[in-house]
Order: sequence, then C-alpha cells, then structure tokens
Amino acid sequence: NAMLIATVSPEFPARVDDQVWVTFDNERLHLFDGATEQRISA
Repeated sequence: NAMLIATVSPEFPARVDDQVWVTFDNERLHLFDGATEQRISA
C-alpha cells in the first residue's frame, strides 16, 4: 500500500470510497523514501 496526499479544489466532486482518475504534473511532483523520509528525484 502507498499513501497519496493530494490538494484539490473545494468544488472537487468526490466522496468517500469514490474511484477517481489521477494524473501528475511532474514539475510539481515530490516523492519520498518511506524508510529514510528523504526526497527522491523524479
């Protein structure tokens, strides 16, 4: 399992247990090593 934290508009129409399609802007993407908590270069 992995944790994903996303910031969305307050008007985003999702509810608990909804399935959503996610895309990423690589210029704003931050990845972290779970063991060391160090940032990983994307």
